[in-house]
Amino acid sequence: MTEPVPGAPRNRGPLLILLALFAVPLALAFLLHYGLGWRPGGGTQHGELLDPARPLAEVSLLRSDGRETGPGLFRGRWSLVYIGAADCDAVCRQALADTRQVRSALNRDAGRVQRLFLYSGELRDPARIAGEHPDLVMARIDNAPGAELLRAFPEYGGVPVHLAERVYIVDPLANLVLSYPRTANRRGLLEDIERLLKLSHIG
Repeated sequence: MTEPVPGAPRNRGPLLILLALFAVPLALAFLLHYGLGWRPGGGTQHGELLDPARPLAEVSLLRSDGRETGPGLFRGRWSLVYIGAADCDAVCRQALADTRQVRSALNRDAGRVQRLFLYSGELRDPARIAGEHPDLVMARIDNAPGAELLRAFPEYGGVPVHLAERVYIVDPLANLVLSYPRTANRRGLLEDIERLLKLSHIG
């Protein structure tokens, strides 16, 4: 058997081929995603994606029953959040009903999701809303902690966040990830949260 000659150049071809097998697909994926903005068709969402996700301030809000939520309100579970006025008109009632039905449709994953109604003003009939939505967290945002929280929420068409009557999805690390207009289809919201729960290993 021929012994390698000391100092002779080694054949690095196999090593370079092996490196290329790992590096080329990674570089291509990076170029497509960040350079060209391409997204796979299966990742299409119905809501408006906030990219990058927006971290929410960890503040303690005042609940409708006078208790404090604590600063970890958005930690540990996915959140379906509706922001609107305290008088909760027909649009508000429909949005709350939609989030209730979406959460219920998640079946065994329902416990991974909480529902919140963040409002400005004085609730007219908190007992009625609580009766219709026993799992709903209701908290006031027309105060300093609420204003700090709302800074992360984008405005659409110049409408202030507390008047926009939108539904949002917040991840278990307290990041705002998706936003839905008042006219959004409930089925689309359900499909988005189902996909997120399927892909997520947290919350």
